[in-house]
This record gives sequence, C-alpha cells and structure tokens, in this order.
Amino acid sequence: MKELTDNMRNQCLIARLNIRINLRLSTQLLFIWEPPDPGELKLNTDGSVTPDSASNGGIFRDQYGTVLLCYIEHGSMLSVLHQELKTILNGLRIGLRECYRNIKVASDSRTIAQILNKMEMMPWMVENEVLEI
Repeated sequence: MKELTDNMRNQCLIARLNIRINLRLSTQLLFIWEPPDPGELKLNTDGSVTPDSASNGGIFRDQYGTVLLCYIEHGSMLSVLHQELKTILNGLRIGLRECYRNIKVASDSRTIAQILNKMEMMPWMVENEVLEI
C-alpha cells in the first residue's frame, strides 16, 4: 500500500471509510522572507500549474518589506518550469518599465535557480526564456 500523509483530508477519508491505518507524519518546512540589502529591491516569484490551468505572479518589496508592486498572469503553458521562468521574465520586464534598479530575484524553484546560475543545463524548450533573463 502507498504511504499516506497525515493531513485533514486523509483523516476525513479514513474516518468515512471506517478503517484503521497508520499515517506518516508530514514534514513541514518553515520559510521566512528575507529582505534585500539596502538599496536593493526583492522580486519574489512563483508559478503554478494544475491539470486545467496555469498561472504565475510576483511581488516587489523594498528592504523594509513595503510592497511596491504585484502582478499575476494566467498562462497557457502547462509546464511549471515555463511558468516559473515566465514570471521571472515578466517581473524583470515590469521592473525595467518602472525604472527599478538592483533587483534581487527569489524563486522557490531549486531547478530554476540552478539553471539561471549555470549549475544545471537548461532544457531546450525553455532556452529562449533563459537567454532573455
């Protein structure tokens, strides 16, 4: 049998089925927003894909955490990699249009960070986005 994570959804399902099962405790990670250095702006980005939709967005903040600008886009590319790259690219374009300088980009995608830092080869299907960034 496949392992089940101990969460409310699975607990309700098990209770409705009236079965006894040992659930594996889920691992929770705590993330804390870290401000950029003085004189920098931070762009936090995220992309998301579900079976029938895709979207991405970002938020610009200064060193005090003050929100300067937010954006969101519903996309058509059904790949998380595309959405993650697209939101960074859109954010940088918006930042240039708003005359923002010294933008520090933060993404929750380790793969994207490794690709952009040339620690991992870029897949050919995202080459245009990576090169533009």
